[in-house]
Amino acid sequence: MKDQIQTSAEYLADLCLAQEEFQAYTDRDLFNATLILNHFLTDVIWSTNLDLPQEKKELLAETTGEAIRELIKASTGKDMHDVAKSL
Repeated sequence: MKDQIQTSAEYLADLCLAQEEFQAYTDRDLFNATLILNHFLTDVIWSTNLDLPQEKKELLAETTGEAIRELIKASTGKDMHDVAKSL
């Protein structure tokens, strides 16, 4: 799975860099991108904090997820919990 995600992420990053115009992404697209970002960040949290107890890593992951949710809400007015429920 890791190789497929890495290949897909590189491909998508290249596409994003090549496309400068407005793309009019949907809520589903925002949800997918947020899910992918959260997946990557959670993995990094786990792999860079191996010495921390499980509870601390879980708290870091939860705090990171909530910060992403707040950022999206502040910049778009969309609450990702509501977006997820509507899909």
